Amino acid sequence: MAATRTQIYLLGGFGELPVERLVAELGGRVRRDSGLGLGDALIAAIKHGLALLTRNTRHFARVANLDLASP
Repeated sequence: MAATRTQIYLLGGFGELPVERLVAELGGRVRRDSGLGLGDALIAAIKHGLALLTRNTRHFARVANLDLASP
């Protein structure tokens, strides 16, 4: 599926980050255990010991041992 002009405009300034095997495996476990979607599970997996800053703390509260902070 080709990107639309709007998608290119909105996302043009962002780059892609490779997902290392360890993060992919941890993200899979987070997804399985918490029921989060894959994108959010990967976000939870890559926080590298830092607090996850989100306005959606209730959503991410399902992830065990995840340090959450709300702005």
